[in-house]
Amino acid sequence: MPFDDIGKQVGTLQIMRYLYAHKEIEKGIPVTTIQKESRVNYNPMYKSLKLLIEHDLVEKEEVHGFPPRKYYWLTDKGSKLTELVIAGDELLKSDE
Repeated sequence: MPFDDIGKQVGTLQIMRYLYAHKEIEKGIPVTTIQKESRVNYNPMYKSLKLLIEHDLVEKEEVHGFPPRKYYWLTDKGSKLTELVIAGDELLKSDE
């Protein structure tokens, strides 16, 4: 089941929440900013982003030049899933 893959990969939900919180940025978020702000280490971050792209939850644009840059943003499907995750968090917190 795809959600199991997403939930098991360290950093995936943090990255989704970070991208969702900054979805108004039209050109996407640079990968270096995602790493710094979401506090996900380098290797897990790239594994998470690869997984999210495979499931059509995140899109990527590579800008060639010096230095080369990679920008990421949530797809509509990724935004909807992130909204559900946030709603689930809020529901669990309301039971505390």
